[in-house]
Amino acid sequence: MEHPIPEVCGPSRDGWLQTPVTLGLKLWWSNLGSIVVYSVKFGVVAAFFLALDRSVFYSLDEHSRHPTGTAFFVFAVTLLMGMCAICTLLSDLVKSDDQGQSSSLLQSIWRFIPWILTWIVVWTLICLGYLFFIFPGIYLGIRLFWADEFTLLHGDPPWRAIEKSWALTSQAQGIISFQFRTSLAMWIPVLGVGLPSLGIVSLAYSMLPVTYAMVVSNFFLTTAVMVMYSGFHAMELVFFYGLLEAQVD
Repeated sequence: MEHPIPEVCGPSRDGWLQTPVTLGLKLWWSNLGSIVVYSVKFGVVAAFFLALDRSVFYSLDEHSRHPTGTAFFVFAVTLLMGMCAICTLLSDLVKSDDQGQSSSLLQSIWRFIPWILTWIVVWTLICLGYLFFIFPGIYLGIRLFWADEFTLLHGDPPWRAIEKSWALTSQAQGIISFQFRTSLAMWIPVLGVGLPSLGIVSLAYSMLPVTYAMVVSNFFLTTAVMVMYSGFHAMELVFFYGLLEAQVD
């Protein structure tokens, strides 16, 4: 089974494994418009629910209040659904599966539950591993690193995604090095997206009534988080599909 990489990532499979950071950032940048559209849609929904609660996560006004339990839950679900939608969109692009944004969004809704369940199971196992002298947790973190990608790729349930990730990481091909490089490269979307968003929020609090400034803060910071996360996921995808191609060969 072949997993073609978009033209922007180059034709060489070795490049996908050796330079996933550079190629992932190219993938992210070339599709930034679609990513922003997705992020804005979910950012509007998240800001709307927080506005109903009259709360804000980040505020320059000392009298602002943080979200209640219900508002926080709705916000968290909205944010995670946005992340899942963007991840599904990027996965479809990497598979050269030109379904269009509406089809990717619909597909992400069906894959949201298994994606979240996979994350919960994986992180529960990793945390349990850390309780046993740390090293088992590190080992599990490496072996289960790709479980969520298999859920996005095929809609696999957690146990099947974990099984496939375990098989794919049998030789742990460069995963530690990849994680180190991506942690450094994440400063690019953080500085490029996060800092301007904080600047807009600060400007809003200096020019608008506090109520409106809170809405601006919730919207821009939620949108920024999803856009920044998509940068990491794009790098992760290039490396992941490079591993799949290597497994086929």
